[in-house]
Amino acid sequence: MRRGKYTSDCSGEAFTLLPLLFLNNMLGYADRTNLSVAVIAMSRELGWGEASTGTLLASFFCGYVLTQIPAGLAAARFGAKRVLLIGTVVWSAATVLTPWAARQSINAALAARVVVGLAEGVQIPCCNALLAAWVPPQGRARALSFIFSGQFVGTICALSCSPLAEWWWPSIFLLWGWLGFVWCLVFAALAPASSPGASAGKGAAGEELGLIPAVDGSGSPRCSASAPRCARPAFLAHPAF
Repeated sequence: MRRGKYTSDCSGEAFTLLPLLFLNNMLGYADRTNLSVAVIAMSRELGWGEASTGTLLASFFCGYVLTQIPAGLAAARFGAKRVLLIGTVVWSAATVLTPWAARQSINAALAARVVVGLAEGVQIPCCNALLAAWVPPQGRARALSFIFSGQFVGTICALSCSPLAEWWWPSIFLLWGWLGFVWCLVFAALAPASSPGASAGKGAAGEELGLIPAVDGSGSPRCSASAPRCARPAFLAHPAF
Protein backbone atom coordinates (compact mmCIF):
# COMPACT_ATOMS: atom_id res chain seq x y z
CA MET A 1 0.00 0.00 0.00
CA ARG A 2 1.43 3.36 -1.05
CA ARG A 3 2.19 5.74 1.77
CA GLY A 4 0.46 9.08 1.52
CA LYS A 5 0.19 12.17 3.69
CA TYR A 6 -2.02 10.44 6.24
CA THR A 7 0.49 7.58 6.68
CA SER A 8 3.69 9.58 6.86
CA ASP A 9 4.26 8.66 10.49
CA CYS A 10 2.35 5.35 10.56
CA SER A 11 3.75 2.70 12.84
CA GLY A 12 5.37 -0.45 11.57
CA GLU A 13 2.61 -2.51 13.22
CA ALA A 14 -0.03 -1.19 10.84
CA PHE A 15 2.07 -2.02 7.79
CA THR A 16 2.93 -5.45 9.15
CA LEU A 17 -0.76 -6.21 9.61
CA LEU A 18 -1.87 -5.59 6.01
CA PRO A 19 0.28 -8.27 4.28
CA LEU A 20 -0.70 -10.77 6.97
CA LEU A 21 -4.40 -10.13 6.39
CA PHE A 22 -3.83 -10.35 2.62
CA LEU A 23 -2.29 -13.79 3.09
CA ASN A 24 -5.10 -14.85 5.41
CA ASN A 25 -7.68 -14.00 2.77
CA MET A 26 -5.62 -15.84 0.17
CA LEU A 27 -5.47 -18.97 2.33
CA GLY A 28 -9.14 -18.79 3.25
CA TYR A 29 -10.31 -18.63 -0.35
CA ALA A 30 -7.88 -21.34 -1.41
CA ASP A 31 -9.30 -23.60 1.30
CA ARG A 32 -12.87 -22.96 0.22
CA THR A 33 -11.97 -23.53 -3.46
CA ASN A 34 -9.82 -26.64 -3.13
CA LEU A 35 -12.81 -28.98 -2.89
CA SER A 36 -14.10 -27.73 -6.24
CA VAL A 37 -10.72 -28.63 -7.71
CA ALA A 38 -10.48 -32.08 -6.12
CA VAL A 39 -14.10 -33.20 -6.18
CA ILE A 40 -13.94 -34.95 -9.58
CA ALA A 41 -10.99 -37.10 -8.54
CA MET A 42 -12.62 -37.71 -5.14
CA SER A 43 -15.90 -38.80 -6.73
CA ARG A 44 -14.08 -41.12 -9.09
CA GLU A 45 -12.15 -42.80 -6.28
CA LEU A 46 -14.88 -42.87 -3.63
CA GLY A 47 -17.84 -43.60 -5.86
CA TRP A 48 -19.90 -40.53 -5.06
CA GLY A 49 -22.80 -39.54 -7.27
CA GLU A 50 -23.80 -36.09 -8.46
CA ALA A 51 -26.25 -35.56 -5.58
CA SER A 52 -23.57 -36.31 -2.99
CA THR A 53 -20.97 -34.06 -4.59
CA GLY A 54 -23.48 -31.23 -4.96
CA THR A 55 -24.40 -31.43 -1.29
CA LEU A 56 -20.73 -31.56 -0.33
CA LEU A 57 -19.92 -28.45 -2.37
CA ALA A 58 -22.78 -26.55 -0.72
CA SER A 59 -21.97 -27.64 2.82
CA PHE A 60 -19.27 -25.00 3.29
CA PHE A 61 -21.82 -22.21 3.06
CA CYS A 62 -24.14 -23.89 5.57
CA GLY A 63 -21.48 -23.23 8.18
CA TYR A 64 -20.21 -19.96 6.75
CA VAL A 65 -23.53 -18.13 7.01
CA LEU A 66 -23.95 -18.96 10.70
CA THR A 67 -20.86 -17.24 12.13
CA GLN A 68 -20.82 -13.82 10.44
CA ILE A 69 -22.65 -11.86 13.17
CA PRO A 70 -21.37 -13.95 16.12
CA ALA A 71 -17.82 -13.45 14.83
CA GLY A 72 -18.20 -9.67 14.91
CA LEU A 73 -19.53 -9.83 18.47
CA ALA A 74 -16.71 -12.16 19.51
CA ALA A 75 -14.09 -9.87 17.94
CA ALA A 76 -15.44 -6.93 19.95
CA ARG A 77 -15.54 -8.96 23.15
CA PHE A 78 -12.33 -11.02 22.98
CA GLY A 79 -10.22 -9.18 20.39
CA ALA A 80 -10.16 -9.61 16.63
CA LYS A 81 -6.60 -10.97 16.58
CA ARG A 82 -7.45 -13.82 18.93
CA VAL A 83 -10.71 -14.72 17.16
CA LEU A 84 -9.07 -14.66 13.71
CA LEU A 85 -6.19 -16.80 14.94
CA ILE A 86 -8.52 -19.41 16.45
CA GLY A 87 -10.69 -19.43 13.33
CA THR A 88 -7.69 -19.97 11.06
CA VAL A 89 -6.37 -22.82 13.22
CA VAL A 90 -9.78 -24.51 13.14
CA TRP A 91 -10.37 -24.21 9.39
CA SER A 92 -6.80 -25.28 8.63
CA ALA A 93 -7.21 -28.36 10.84
CA ALA A 94 -10.54 -29.21 9.18
CA THR A 95 -8.93 -28.81 5.75
CA VAL A 96 -6.05 -31.15 6.64
CA LEU A 97 -8.56 -33.71 7.99
CA THR A 98 -10.84 -33.55 4.95
CA PRO A 99 -9.12 -36.41 3.03
CA TRP A 100 -9.36 -38.68 6.08
CA ALA A 101 -13.01 -37.69 6.64
CA ALA A 102 -13.90 -38.27 2.99
CA ARG A 103 -12.55 -41.81 3.16
CA GLN A 104 -14.66 -42.55 6.23
CA SER A 105 -18.02 -41.49 4.78
CA ILE A 106 -19.76 -38.75 2.89
CA ASN A 107 -21.29 -37.54 6.16
CA ALA A 108 -17.85 -37.15 7.73
CA ALA A 109 -16.73 -35.13 4.70
CA LEU A 110 -19.84 -32.95 5.02
CA ALA A 111 -19.05 -32.33 8.68
CA ALA A 112 -15.47 -31.32 7.86
CA ARG A 113 -16.64 -28.83 5.23
CA VAL A 114 -19.25 -27.35 7.56
CA VAL A 115 -16.50 -26.80 10.15
CA VAL A 116 -14.36 -25.08 7.51
CA GLY A 117 -17.30 -22.78 6.75
CA LEU A 118 -18.02 -22.06 10.41
CA ALA A 119 -14.39 -21.14 11.06
CA GLU A 120 -13.97 -19.05 7.90
CA GLY A 121 -17.02 -17.03 8.88
CA VAL A 122 -14.83 -15.10 11.35
CA GLN A 123 -12.45 -13.88 8.67
CA ILE A 124 -14.14 -10.79 7.21
CA PRO A 125 -15.55 -9.46 10.53
CA CYS A 126 -12.12 -9.78 12.17
CA CYS A 127 -10.27 -8.21 9.23
CA ASN A 128 -12.64 -5.24 9.32
CA ALA A 129 -12.22 -4.87 13.08
CA LEU A 130 -8.42 -4.92 12.84
CA LEU A 131 -8.39 -2.35 10.04
CA ALA A 132 -10.78 -0.09 11.94
CA ALA A 133 -8.41 -0.22 14.91
CA TRP A 134 -5.11 0.31 13.10
CA VAL A 135 -5.76 2.19 9.85
CA PRO A 136 -6.94 5.83 9.81
CA PRO A 137 -10.21 6.56 7.97
CA GLN A 138 -8.54 8.04 4.88
CA GLY A 139 -6.61 4.84 4.26
CA ARG A 140 -9.25 2.20 4.96
CA ALA A 141 -10.66 1.96 1.44
CA ARG A 142 -7.23 1.20 -0.02
CA ALA A 143 -6.36 -1.11 2.85
CA LEU A 144 -9.58 -3.09 2.38
CA SER A 145 -9.08 -3.37 -1.37
CA PHE A 146 -5.53 -4.61 -0.78
CA ILE A 147 -6.27 -7.30 1.80
CA PHE A 148 -9.44 -8.55 0.10
CA SER A 149 -7.63 -8.85 -3.23
CA GLY A 150 -6.04 -11.86 -1.55
CA GLN A 151 -9.36 -13.64 -2.07
CA PHE A 152 -8.89 -13.58 -5.84
CA VAL A 153 -5.24 -14.59 -5.56
CA GLY A 154 -6.19 -17.53 -3.35
CA THR A 155 -8.86 -18.69 -5.77
CA ILE A 156 -6.42 -18.55 -8.69
CA CYS A 157 -3.74 -20.40 -6.71
CA ALA A 158 -6.15 -23.16 -5.71
CA LEU A 159 -7.39 -23.59 -9.28
CA SER A 160 -3.76 -23.74 -10.42
CA CYS A 161 -3.31 -26.81 -8.23
CA SER A 162 -5.52 -28.92 -10.51
CA PRO A 163 -2.56 -31.09 -11.61
CA LEU A 164 -1.92 -31.93 -7.95
CA ALA A 165 -5.53 -33.01 -7.52
CA GLU A 166 -5.27 -35.34 -10.49
CA TRP A 167 -1.97 -36.76 -9.26
CA TRP A 168 -3.10 -37.30 -5.63
CA TRP A 169 -6.18 -35.39 -4.56
CA PRO A 170 -5.43 -35.29 -0.77
CA SER A 171 -2.33 -33.22 -1.55
CA ILE A 172 -4.29 -30.05 -2.27
CA PHE A 173 -5.98 -30.18 1.15
CA LEU A 174 -2.73 -30.98 2.95
CA LEU A 175 -0.81 -28.23 1.16
CA TRP A 176 -3.21 -25.39 1.95
CA GLY A 177 -4.08 -26.67 5.40
CA TRP A 178 -0.45 -26.79 6.54
CA LEU A 179 0.21 -23.37 5.00
CA GLY A 180 -2.59 -22.13 7.22
CA PHE A 181 -0.78 -23.43 10.30
CA VAL A 182 2.41 -21.66 9.20
CA TRP A 183 0.45 -18.43 8.77
CA CYS A 184 -0.91 -18.80 12.30
CA LEU A 185 2.60 -18.99 13.77
CA VAL A 186 3.72 -15.89 11.87
CA PHE A 187 0.54 -13.98 12.71
CA ALA A 188 0.77 -14.82 16.41
CA ALA A 189 4.38 -13.62 16.50
CA LEU A 190 4.22 -10.49 14.35
CA ALA A 191 0.67 -9.09 14.25
CA PRO A 192 -0.19 -6.19 16.55
CA ALA A 193 -2.88 -6.47 19.19
CA SER A 194 -6.55 -6.09 18.37
CA SER A 195 -6.37 -2.35 18.98
CA PRO A 196 -3.76 0.30 19.82
CA GLY A 197 -5.32 0.56 23.28
CA ALA A 198 -4.63 -3.12 23.89
CA SER A 199 -0.96 -2.41 23.24
CA ALA A 200 -0.87 0.37 25.84
CA GLY A 201 -0.81 3.04 23.19
CA LYS A 202 1.94 1.47 21.10
CA GLY A 203 1.56 1.32 17.36
CA ALA A 204 -0.59 4.31 16.39
CA ALA A 205 1.55 7.41 16.25
CA GLY A 206 1.06 11.14 15.92
CA GLU A 207 -2.01 12.36 14.09
CA GLU A 208 -2.91 8.77 13.16
CA LEU A 209 -3.89 8.05 16.77
CA GLY A 210 -6.28 10.98 16.69
CA LEU A 211 -7.93 9.68 13.55
CA ILE A 212 -8.58 6.18 14.89
CA PRO A 213 -11.79 5.84 16.99
CA ALA A 214 -10.97 5.09 20.60
CA VAL A 215 -11.94 1.79 22.19
CA ASP A 216 -13.90 1.72 25.42
CA GLY A 217 -13.59 -0.82 28.19
CA SER A 218 -15.94 -3.28 26.51
CA GLY A 219 -13.76 -3.43 23.39
CA SER A 220 -16.27 -1.51 21.26
CA PRO A 221 -15.18 1.54 19.25
CA ARG A 222 -16.45 4.92 20.40
CA CYS A 223 -16.27 8.26 18.65
CA SER A 224 -13.86 11.01 19.57
CA ALA A 225 -13.97 14.70 18.74
CA SER A 226 -11.28 14.20 16.12
CA ALA A 227 -13.35 11.53 14.35
CA PRO A 228 -16.92 12.93 14.42
CA ARG A 229 -18.09 11.04 11.36
CA CYS A 230 -17.85 7.61 12.93
CA ALA A 231 -21.26 8.11 14.61
CA ARG A 232 -23.04 8.61 11.29
CA PRO A 233 -25.03 5.81 9.71
CA ALA A 234 -23.08 4.15 6.94
CA PHE A 235 -25.42 5.45 4.25
CA LEU A 236 -24.75 9.07 5.31
CA ALA A 237 -20.97 8.76 5.58
CA HIS A 238 -18.45 9.70 2.91
CA PRO A 239 -18.35 6.97 0.27
CA ALA A 240 -15.82 4.24 1.01
CA PHE A 241 -14.69 4.01 -2.59
